[in-house]
Amino acid sequence: MVSPGEFIPVVEKNGLIIDVDVYVWTRVFSFLGRRIAEGIYDFHG
Repeated sequence: MVSPGEFIPVVEKNGLIIDVDVYVWTRVFSFLGRRIAEGIYDFHG
């Protein structure tokens, strides 16, 4: 496993930080959507 302190500077240097941000947020929203649909996470609660 590579720590964020190692890979983030490389990603920034190569102009890929926005791609990483989009990937992370897409995964987060997908995960939350599944949890809400399964009734596991009460967003309003």
